[in-house]
Amino acid sequence: DKPVSMIDEFAFTERNVVLPKSRLLKFFTAINSLNAGKQVGQFLLENGHRNIAYFSCFTRYPWALKRLEGLRYSYEQAGLSSGVHYFCPEADFPELSMGDQRYEIMFRAVEKAINICSNGPRKSGSVLAEAGSAAVSSAQRTIMADKLGTFFTKAIQDPSITAWVGANTEVALSCLEFLREKEIHIPSKITVMGFDDNQDAFYQGLT
Repeated sequence: DKPVSMIDEFAFTERNVVLPKSRLLKFFTAINSLNAGKQVGQFLLENGHRNIAYFSCFTRYPWALKRLEGLRYSYEQAGLSSGVHYFCPEADFPELSMGDQRYEIMFRAVEKAINICSNGPRKSGSVLAEAGSAAVSSAQRTIMADKLGTFFTKAIQDPSITAWVGANTEVALSCLEFLREKEIHIPSKITVMGFDDNQDAFYQGLT
């Protein structure tokens, strides 16, 4: 008889939620991706960015599409309906499974990070987990950069695009790594922004 809260972002599929008529069950949406997209768009407009690139690996994830919709809304309201340039491969970012080469790459990265921590001063479980998580994120960015590399190259050839927005932190960090490899100064030449704001974003100085 205790109250239950359900929190979701509709990460995979939009769906109608049928709830019993009970005061004990409440449903909340954790993140409003549409409003987040609008806010990012407004911020970029206020800082003089009339043409921006939005990069995504997620064609079937509503949160990624809602962020794009929010960006486009802000730019359309400012009279710049063609100001958001959408870059996304036709295929979604792949789900990883055992035996998949991409999975093996990520597994080896995690294993290496844990071995490094284990061979030094004794670390707590949380430290090992953080090391493993960081290794997975790094491997994910490598895979994303491979999928988005041609789009990064295309965007960089358009001098009117002055800001790059990643659909999430991992995509945005892939943008950062690509631009740094090309020795393009951030943010004086290209501004980079992302969503979610995880620990990697903090360490990399991502907006």
